[in-house]
Amino acid sequence: MPYQSLKRVLNFPNLLSCLRLVLGPVLAVLFFLPGRIIPYLILGLVIFCELTDWIDGYIARRRGEATDFGKILDPLADTIYRSTVFLCFAIHRYISIFLVLPVLYRDFIVSTIRTVCAYKNIQFDAGKRERPKAFIQAIVIVSILCMHSFAPRDSDLYESVYLISNILMGIACLETVYSTIDYLMEVVPTILKSDKK
Repeated sequence: MPYQSLKRVLNFPNLLSCLRLVLGPVLAVLFFLPGRIIPYLILGLVIFCELTDWIDGYIARRRGEATDFGKILDPLADTIYRSTVFLCFAIHRYISIFLVLPVLYRDFIVSTIRTVCAYKNIQFDAGKRERPKAFIQAIVIVSILCMHSFAPRDSDLYESVYLISNILMGIACLETVYSTIDYLMEVVPTILKSDKK
């Protein structure tokens, strides 16, 4: 690959997405490590990941550095990072697994549709649907981590924190389901029309 093309692909926004992609598995390991400081370290990394998710998109649009590679990498990094966090939440009984499944199903559905659109050369921007969902999920993730960091499992407040965490995750699920339905209602007819050509 020529140097200029490589430099364009490996621009700063894409490097931030790569970093977020790598931090997903790192967070998974941290969730299973003992230590009083670990929950605060996880919280710090999660906040960092959420900030990079906003920063990479902002810089790419502001500098005109959006690339086809970045359009694939950014949602992939988000999916791996957030799915990892939500699964760890369920494993550690921060939230119910049944509230995590809709989020995972949504990511599978959207990833499949993106693949179909790419195969059929259909240009479709899901950004306007991604941003509200991503914002709500970010708030929910940080809120749940904050509560469980300061109210561990042996705390008298744990059951209350667990209930509140599930309520917050329920809100995130509702937004996730809504964005999925909205996405499908717009993109599926476009795919079906392309089949008739």
